Amino acid sequence: MWRELRDELHPGGFELVTIALDIGGIDAAGPFIERAQPTHPSLVDDRHALDELFGVVNVPSGIWIDEEGMIVRPPEPAWPGRSVVSKIITGEM
Repeated sequence: MWRELRDELHPGGFELVTIALDIGGIDAAGPFIERAQPTHPSLVDDRHALDELFGVVNVPSGIWIDEEGMIVRPPEPAWPGRSVVSKIITGEM
């Protein structure tokens, strides 16, 4: 799902970054990342800094950050359908 979303929206300037929140670090999260074969940046947060900085409490969660580094949508569940995300990006919603 994430690959399709990124491939569809990346030409318009959208970048998707996934971050695994796992105190086990790359040893624990790495196999899941490798299995997913992401085409987008995929990071691991072993200190749960996202929890502290952005209030992420549920996984998967989505945070929208603009090109200026400003949060434009706070953390929320990250499973809306692709059509919903496309409409938000294009300003239709």
